Amino acid sequence: MRILLPVDGSSYSRYAAEFIASRTSMIGKKPAVEAFYVAAPRGRVVTEIWNTDVYDSWIKAGAEKAFVMVRSPLGIKGIKVEEKCVVGAPAEEIVKEIGAYKPDLVVMGAQGKTNVKKLFMGSVTNAVLAGCDTPVLLVREKPAPAQDALRVGIAVDGSEYSLKAIEWIGKNRELFGNKADFEVLSAVEDFYADLMTAANDCDAPTVSMEDAEKYEQQEFEYATARAIPALQDIGVQPRAVRLVGNPGDAIARYANKEKLDLVVMGSHGFTNFKSAVLGSVATRVAAEAECPILIIR
Repeated sequence: MRILLPVDGSSYSRYAAEFIASRTSMIGKKPAVEAFYVAAPRGRVVTEIWNTDVYDSWIKAGAEKAFVMVRSPLGIKGIKVEEKCVVGAPAEEIVKEIGAYKPDLVVMGAQGKTNVKKLFMGSVTNAVLAGCDTPVLLVREKPAPAQDALRVGIAVDGSEYSLKAIEWIGKNRELFGNKADFEVLSAVEDFYADLMTAANDCDAPTVSMEDAEKYEQQEFEYATARAIPALQDIGVQPRAVRLVGNPGDAIARYANKEKLDLVVMGSHGFTNFKSAVLGSVATRVAAEAECPILIIR
């Protein structure tokens, strides 16, 4: 596996490196990792105050600080790391490097917040998600799982994007550990609450709890009908979990309550930040869940 690890000298980069280092099964297959640092270009004031030698020294110092933070956790596990430094806008340069390096996975540290707009609007993370088709793993500022075998939630909705995510899992099983535990997660509407509200608002027919339960189960079975056989085809026997409510919120709540090690989601690409931030279940889960999130195009 080829992994691109954008670094910026923060603790988030170190935790991302530690997560990679924790994947014992993957390390056995000798992954290639590139640590990628983007330095800010010289502004007008800096150009006037610093000469080229001073500016170059500043870039090298910043890059070295960023690389040092990831060398140790990766080096201890015998993972060879290439290091590359460029000057430019971080998101733009990372997307360019994804095209040049052609990684199988991009691993980035990401700060979780409860407000989706604050987390993603204008952030480097969101720009990378919007600008590339490569799977991106967002790692939180928390210790990596102690065990190799992860407990993984796979969010599905009956779409082709869910099947794409499962296909990627099948090709990269070592990332999750040899004895990983997989759960299929799908959120359905709260039919009883929705239909009772409609009945109160417009004199629509009421529905019983039993009928609402039946409708929810039908929707759940539709959403998981192709996903479960697809997982079985790659040797995974998943547990199916039906959630109720807004998909992004319900999946994140479940992941936090059950202390999942990782959530995997298929997601379509976006052409502008607003649709990526406000319209995507994947980005809402990424904002609310406390565990790492793997987003697969």
